[in-house]
Amino acid sequence: MQLSYRCYATDDKELLVEWLTSQEWPFHVRSNPIEADVQRWLRTGTFDGEDVQTFWIELNGEPVGLMRAADLLNEPTLDLRVKADHREKGIGKLALTWLTARIFEQCGEAERISAQVRADNAAMCSVLHSVGYVKIVHSVNSWPASTRDRLLDSFVYEMLRDDWLFANENGHSSFRTSLLSVA
Repeated sequence: MQLSYRCYATDDKELLVEWLTSQEWPFHVRSNPIEADVQRWLRTGTFDGEDVQTFWIELNGEPVGLMRAADLLNEPTLDLRVKADHREKGIGKLALTWLTARIFEQCGEAERISAQVRADNAAMCSVLHSVGYVKIVHSVNSWPASTRDRLLDSFVYEMLRDDWLFANENGHSSFRTSLLSVA
C-alpha cells in the first residue's frame, strides 16, 4: 500500500467540512460533527496555525484519513482519523509512523509526543503500541461520552525522542520513513 501525505491548506475548508461531517467518528468527543462544529474548529485554528499541522492521508489521490499534530511549540499531541471503510488495513500504523518521524525531525525541541485515546478504542491502542508508543497514564472518568451523560476512561500514550532515535538507529521497522512519501 502506497500512501501519500498532503498538508492541509486553507483551500481545503469545504473538503474538510464534507469529510468530517460525512460519517461517524465513534471514538472522538464529537462523534457526529455537524458543519457548525467544523466551522468553529476552523475559526479557532484547530487545523492550522503556528503550532498546529494537519495532513491528509491519501490513497490513490483519495483522502482516506486525517492526522493533526497540535501544540508543536510545547509538547506535541496527535489526533488521527481514518475513514470507516479504510480502517483495519494498516493505514493508521503507516500514518502514525510517518507523523512521528516528521515531528521529531522538524521540531527539534520536542522531547515527547503524546496521544490521548479512549480506553475502549482497542484499535488505536494497538496502533500506538505497534509503532512504539508506551501507555503512561490511565485516567479514570476523563473522556466525555458522545451522549454526554457519563465519562469514560482514557489512556495517554507517549513516544520519547530518545526511544524514537534508538529505534531508528537500530533499524526498527516501524520507523523506516523511506518507504513513505509526502506531497
